[in-house]
Parts: sequence; C-alpha cells; structure tokens
Amino acid sequence: IKYCITHEINVVAIVRENSFNRYKIPNSNFVKIIEWDFKNVDLFPINDSTKCEYFYHFAWEGVTKTLRDNCELQIRNIELTMKCIELASRLGCKKIISSGSQAEYGIHIDEISRPDSPLNPISAYGIAKVAAQKLGFIKSAQLGIEHVWVRIFSLYGPNEDKNSMLMQLIKKMKDNKECDLTEGTQFWDYLHVDDAAAAFIKIGEKSIGNKIYCLGSGKKKILKEYILLVKNLMNSQSKLNFGAIPFEKNRKNSICADISLLKIDCEWEPKIEFEKGIKEMIEEEKI
Repeated sequence: IKYCITHEINVVAIVRENSFNRYKIPNSNFVKIIEWDFKNVDLFPINDSTKCEYFYHFAWEGVTKTLRDNCELQIRNIELTMKCIELASRLGCKKIISSGSQAEYGIHIDEISRPDSPLNPISAYGIAKVAAQKLGFIKSAQLGIEHVWVRIFSLYGPNEDKNSMLMQLIKKMKDNKECDLTEGTQFWDYLHVDDAAAAFIKIGEKSIGNKIYCLGSGKKKILKEYILLVKNLMNSQSKLNFGAIPFEKNRKNSICADISLLKIDCEWEPKIEFEKGIKEMIEEEKI
C-alpha cells in the first residue's frame, strides 16, 4: 500500500472488522479502507468506488508458528480464498494475485526451489496453501479471471514481526545479551519487503495467464553469515551460541528462490542489498 501511495496508485483496502493491524495502513487520498466480514462476501458493495483492475489476496489467518497446525483454522483459509476469488470476479478484476509460501515445499530438498519443484508440505499451513492454490486456479478458470500464485520465501524490513529471528537478534545484540542459535549452517534467502511490494505491483501489471512465481532475492547465503553481519553492524559484544538450539528431527531446511521466471515475465529484480536493509532496521530499533 505504501508503494502504491508513492506511485499514486488508488487502493481499495478490504480489512476484517475490528482488525488489529488496521493502524498499519497509512492515511492517504489514494487509499479507501472498507471493513468487511468475508462470510457475507455476496453483500459487498459493488460501485465505481470499489471496482478495481487487480485483486491482491493477503487475508490468511494463522501464520504464526503456534497456529500453523491448527487444521480447522487453515481449512477456513481455503474457503476464504474461494470467497476472495468470487469477490474479485464481482469487482470486475481481470486478475487475482494470491500470496503463497515456501512452506508449500515442506523440507526443501534442492538448494534452489522452483515454481515446478515437488511439493511435500508438512504443516497444516503449507498443506492449506497448496490446496488453496490448486482449488483457486480451478475456481478462477470457472469465473474467467487470471490467477497468479506467489510463493513468498523470507521477507524482512520495516514493521518486522517483533518475534522474528532477526528482530530478536537485534534486540538482544543491542543489550549485548547472549544469543542461543541453531548451527546456522542452512542456506537462506532474505528479500526486503520494499522489493517484494514492487514485485507484486509488477506482477499485477505485466504477468499474463495463470502463473506460479517464487519470490525471494534469488541469492543464497549461509544463515550464520547473515547473523554475523548483524552483529558486526551493531558492534555488539553478544556471545553467539551456535548449535545451542538443535534442529528438529529431519527438519534442517535450506531455502533459496528461483526468481528467473518472475524476472523475465515482469521485468523485476531485487534492488536492496541485505546489508543496507538490515542497517535501516537496526537504526529503527534504536529510536
């Protein structure tokens, strides 16, 4: 939404009633906020002020670790995806762009995950995402609109979840506290949220037909290197206890996104290097 405001793109932001996160949406003449219960999607007002070209579906409950295996909740997310597709069609959108997840792959067997890589999700969250994508493509075809599914890998940046590994590290390192960690030997792929926002807009504007994209930086780096960079940038005296936290059995996971199709189709590529982005996060936390 911030990207759209900067580029003078009008947004209709549909949020849940009494949404806890509504405060994050900036006040702007380019943004119209509508609170709505998606159980009553058929009653959503359709008029000149709500019709749009593209529909972005980010409405997914239960993304935190404690809720990812809540089966009933994740099933409701599949139903919600179908409701979003129906609404997108009623609003006259020519395309719906949905947020998928790297969790759809399960444990990443290959060093680089591609749109057509095998899917073997192990959490209810990942399974529900796969189901929503497959059912969503069928539903969209029935309604005659394009559907693009974007598997998000690891994003970081402003408004980072305070419980994320990066934010926990920054908080502890600021106070020079010890940090217990895994071995940090897995590959990881971090993408700045501003680059992700630009990608989603480009997908809306340029992607043609039903597509699946992987969204990351496309660069793999050992997680330990990211952590050491954060420590060096903060001039922290924190002791890093690599290996203090064991990997879950058979769950050492290395991720890196193949973004080649996204770059070709949408003329997009990441611009913000991790060091620059993390410096901004560190400064934000110091304020």
